[in-house]
Amino acid sequence: HGVACDGIAARLGLVPILAPGPGEVPIAKRIAGLSEKRIVCLDDPPPSIAEVKALVRRAKLLLTNDTGPRHIAVAIGTPVVVLMGPTDPRHTQQHMERQRVLREDVDCSPCQLKTCPIDHRCMTRLSPERAIAAAQELIVESLPG
Repeated sequence: HGVACDGIAARLGLVPILAPGPGEVPIAKRIAGLSEKRIVCLDDPPPSIAEVKALVRRAKLLLTNDTGPRHIAVAIGTPVVVLMGPTDPRHTQQHMERQRVLREDVDCSPCQLKTCPIDHRCMTRLSPERAIAAAQELIVESLPG
């Protein structure tokens, strides 16, 4: 969701940092290359788990799918917007006030599949606007006072 990164950068004045995992570097580079805003892509080499943990700790917000960095954010209290696709949210549910889980209710989800045999509608139907709005809410809630 490069459009969501652009919207968050524009509306909230944040600089998105992409920290791709193994095998995700090509898509991260594509997102960064298509962006209208400045996006930092940590891709050469991809960051270690210790580096990801340090980034998440210092981040004002994390936008992610249901991955390890999401759980790091929950553990250390970093606000997080989770784009939930094929994963069953009941299996990874985290109770955290500073978290928004966005999910599209489609017939085939949750399927728990790593590769979608259809059209990945559980993710493609999640609008960037929903992610931007959730990020905005979390940032406002995180402000002191």
